Amino acid sequence: QFIPWNINHDYSIEKQLDYGARYFHLKLCIMGDSRNDGEEGSSQLQDLSKVVHNHRGYTTQETLQDFIDTIQQFLDKNPKDIIVIGLNNIHFQQDTDDSNITEEQLMSLYTAISYAFGNDNTIGKNSIFISQQELLSTNLHDLVIEQGKRIVLFVKTTDTMDLAFLENTLQLIPSSKGLDENWDDAMSHGNLTAAEEWLYQDIVTHASSSSNSKNNNHTATGKHKFYTVQANPNHADDIAVYPNMYSNMNTKGETTTPKALKEWETPLLLNLGDIVARAQQQTQHLHINAISTDFFDVSQPLEIALRLMGISSSS
Repeated sequence: QFIPWNINHDYSIEKQLDYGARYFHLKLCIMGDSRNDGEEGSSQLQDLSKVVHNHRGYTTQETLQDFIDTIQQFLDKNPKDIIVIGLNNIHFQQDTDDSNITEEQLMSLYTAISYAFGNDNTIGKNSIFISQQELLSTNLHDLVIEQGKRIVLFVKTTDTMDLAFLENTLQLIPSSKGLDENWDDAMSHGNLTAAEEWLYQDIVTHASSSSNSKNNNHTATGKHKFYTVQANPNHADDIAVYPNMYSNMNTKGETTTPKALKEWETPLLLNLGDIVARAQQQTQHLHINAISTDFFDVSQPLEIALRLMGISSSS
């Protein structure tokens, strides 16, 4: 069971989909090797029932296979929808350093995911996945209705990975090439004021459709990358903004000290719409593709998205 500081959603995947979520930033932990347990001559495809969700070292009972089954069921019922998935935080077992995962493990995982979505016999031909070129050049009607493309999958890569196979055969998109999802120490040091200011600056810098300077190391998204607002700050357990976050859970009696992640980050989540609106006033034209955040009932990303598009939430 997750402790309060490690819970960042109250809604199941099904409820998030029903609410309007179409982008999922997954943090995964591989708990076991291939389904053939390394037998000589095996296909070495990762067993997706041994891949679970992970947050701050705690893992779920729900598996990646469960997630894929849920997405497939949703897409079957909603033939005009597209789902975008980001796989950039992947760990092996309880190793907290995601840089230690091997290229072989990643490719085994990605190929298994492709097979799980029904591409086992026609990888790269009648794929359900949308390539980066298609994402940039083809309208959604043609992708979904004419070609049956339903999923955009951004994936973590290594310097030596075979990107040609990844992009052309599996039709997955390297996050380094197609995803603009940023993070800063300001989001993980337990200071919500600093986190809010960084979020505002990130949106102004990366979501402004008018600023696309090649001289900027963090080039504004424009039409070349899928820009995601990553609004999910962490409380630091080694800084004295509050007492140690795990100690807070055991604080007895009436206290203003937050005892859970939701309680602690609620002020920022409530201000998220205002942060985006302030950035919109500053730049006039924002190009935001997704909002990745916690606790939908507080942050209300769907309502923020509708306002950005000039659509009333009551429509």
